[in-house]
Amino acid sequence: MKKYLVLFALAALVSCSDDDDGITQVSQQAQNALSSKYPNATNVVWKSNSGFLVADFKDPATDNVLFDCEAWFSPQGKWYMTETDIPYSALPAAVQTAFEASEYAEWYVEDVDMVEREATATLYIIEAEARDSDETEVDLYYTEDGTLVKSIVDGSGEGYMPIAPAGSIDQYIGENYPDAIILDYDREGSITEVDIMDAGVIRELYFDAKGDWLRTTTDVLPANLPQAVLEAIAASDYQLWQIDEAELVVTPSSEYYLVELESGDQEVNLRITPAGEII
Repeated sequence: MKKYLVLFALAALVSCSDDDDGITQVSQQAQNALSSKYPNATNVVWKSNSGFLVADFKDPATDNVLFDCEAWFSPQGKWYMTETDIPYSALPAAVQTAFEASEYAEWYVEDVDMVEREATATLYIIEAEARDSDETEVDLYYTEDGTLVKSIVDGSGEGYMPIAPAGSIDQYIGENYPDAIILDYDREGSITEVDIMDAGVIRELYFDAKGDWLRTTTDVLPANLPQAVLEAIAASDYQLWQIDEAELVVTPSSEYYLVELESGDQEVNLRITPAGEII
């Protein structure tokens, strides 16, 4: 695994654009990197964001379609991320099949993005809206083979940032999940979340501000819960409630299943050890 530097000084810049909507100073290295990676880019407008140089441009991906793209570079010309606005028809067939077989198949597809980032798998994000309400939206994250990585209902819509995991986080993943593929990462406050695919299993890893591992969660189908966990639920006050969701939570000091139960409009979460103890 590599270590990544995510903050850069906007220095040694040279003039390249007089577009009032963008910036007028862009390093030659960033310009060269864009030309090398996207030689057919047109309508290029540069801007700066969080220490990165960002190029908005059109990419003639096909003879008849110009895709709207946004590529992020360091001033030194290192590429970090590209977000491409694509039509639904340009999604991989496996992603289309997965979406059309999902519970959101009848929802209106409002937007589709392809996000490519350094050292992560390419993600395809479908933003769908309930047809009977303009207030309910979901963002569905898929890998190229149609695997649903995560779904975010009524998300903040803040977009994607090219902030790679810090060195200690990268090292932890490399040592504990050497064959894993990094799918996505997000930072909320002092907590960093990294989604990985480990031997076909999707896990969410959480780290503190210093990069120390806090916990790992893995979704578990109710039918795959250990018998001891199911027996604990059957012997509890919630024996008649339905299991809605379940996940395995592993921390430096504990391991338990977090099981969400529902009855009508009521919900409750139980923490149950693999041995069947409700904690």
